[in-house]
Order: sequence, then structure tokens, then C-alpha cells
Amino acid sequence: DLAKQEIATMNKLKAATKIPYWSKTIDVEIMSAEAWMFYLQGKKQKALKKMQAAADLESTYGKHPITPSELLPASELLGEMLLEMKKPAEALKAFEQALQRSPNRFHSLAGAARAAASADVAKAKKYYQALLELGAKAEGERPELAEAKKFLAGK
Repeated sequence: DLAKQEIATMNKLKAATKIPYWSKTIDVEIMSAEAWMFYLQGKKQKALKKMQAAADLESTYGKHPITPSELLPASELLGEMLLEMKKPAEALKAFEQALQRSPNRFHSLAGAARAAASADVAKAKKYYQALLELGAKAEGERPELAEAKKFLAGK
């Protein structure tokens, strides 16, 4: 119910905007939320179609120059959904799409590494190494960095 309320709020925001960039951005957010709602309802194929559509739409426009990167890019969310569905090769492609849009994004690198671990070990090593380099000066221990160290140590 909360998700439906939030989607309704985003639809109101979309109706109020006159700027095409923001309209598309809100569409991506709405579609992503709907996709995960479908997924949690057990409608996995419908969820996957909706999430793919969100990622496809997101790829049609560039990032606005004065905005930060998306909190959760649609292609990254697609990758997570595909991992949940035990489709690592497809998930890897989605995470790589996210990395095209936002190079060196921590979560996308971690997702690509996890997906590649069973689909393409050489790529997994590359992504885990990049993740360690990115997090080299991190304070505290992130689980993704521990996972990378463990994978690269061959454990």
C-alpha cells in the first residue's frame, strides 16, 4: 500500500513538471517502483519487463550536468532483479550498462563482480579489483570490500 501511495505521489509530480528531462526521470522512478512491487507480488516476468523498460528509458537520455548521479539507476536495479532471479549473465550486462552511464559507481562494480563470479571469472576479478581500488581509503569495512578480498584470495 505504501508503494502504491508513493507511486501516486510521483505521478502527481510528473503531471506538474513541464521539463522533459524531469518527466522522463520521474517515469523511470515510477517504472522501477512498479517493477519491484510486481516482483514482491510474485509477478516476476511482469516485473522483469517493467524493470527492463525503465532501464531502456533511462538509457535514452543523458545525466543532467548539474545533478548528482541517480541514487539507484534503473539498469543497476535491473541487475539486482536478475541476480535475484538467478540470471547472472544477464545481470552482468545490466550492471555493465549502469557502469557505462556512471563509471566506477561502487554498487554497480560490486553487482557486476557478483554477477560475473559465476558467469565470467576473469571479469569478476577485474571488477573486484576495481572495487578494492575504489574503496582503498574507505573507513570501516564494507561487506562488498570483504567479499572482493575473499574472492580475489580464492576463498
